[in-house]
Amino acid sequence: MKRLIVLSAGLSTPSTTRQVADTIASAVSSAVGGRGEKLKVTTIE
Repeated sequence: MKRLIVLSAGLSTPSTTRQVADTIASAVSSAVGGRGEKLKVTTIE
């Protein structure tokens, strides 16, 4: 299993930085899943 750590530090709610981080994490997760691998995503704000 692969791991992805996503860091964001936006100040507003919802944070644009967090939205971009979530979009990137989703794209990476889809790409890894498409190769038949598992991915654990951990988000840190």
